[in-house]
Amino acid sequence: MAKDSGGGLSGNSFHGSTAAQHGEHSVQINHYGPPPGNPRNRVRITLAALAVLVLLGGALTLALWKYRDGTADPAPEGRSTHTPSGAAPAPGATRGSESPSSGASDAPAPEASLTSDPGGIQWTGPVRIVEDGPYLDEKPPKIKTSTYGEDVHLGLVDPPRLSGRTGETNLALWPGTGMPTRQECADLIATQGVRQVKVAKGTVVCVATQEGRTAVLTITATSNNFTDGVMAQATVWSTVTD
Repeated sequence: MAKDSGGGLSGNSFHGSTAAQHGEHSVQINHYGPPPGNPRNRVRITLAALAVLVLLGGALTLALWKYRDGTADPAPEGRSTHTPSGAAPAPGATRGSESPSSGASDAPAPEASLTSDPGGIQWTGPVRIVEDGPYLDEKPPKIKTSTYGEDVHLGLVDPPRLSGRTGETNLALWPGTGMPTRQECADLIATQGVRQVKVAKGTVVCVATQEGRTAVLTITATSNNFTDGVMAQATVWSTVTD
């Protein structure tokens, strides 16, 4: 490097395609940039990056397809939370947050109370009670014109009143809710039996039959004439009380 006529240094030189020169008191300081890149290397890097992106996109697409198809298992430890169609729910589980209906009546169904009685059922079904009345020991009960055959008959129509056998207290109104058992009816008649009871729709009447059986009548309809009479759902137990 030679000293110029102005007292500085001459013969500055630059190496490489890019350089910068600065300095104080005519001192040359060169800064060199990186050598120009190889175009082939840039192409290779670009292609490699594109290949990585393609592979990642393909893997993501495959994972999404498996998940939609149901073959993926998102549950931990390889356990699927999917319940196969038609499979029974686990004990204690409810379908659709179902719970026992809060609006259901607490009163036992008449069939459950009656058929569970150890005395057994001889006959159950609808009966019409008119002026002559049914004979409840028959299967099914039949209307009898004999005074001694009718276990219960229509005594009055306004208001409707049922009468028992002549001279006997073989009827009793059930005061509780639900349906009485045979023994409950028999005990009620034995302690609180009467000759006649006033009835309306829904009234439950216990009856002692001529042959010693026990029956229960649930009034389903009343009328103001002796022809239509009173309709009731009757159940007669087969056990005969001595």
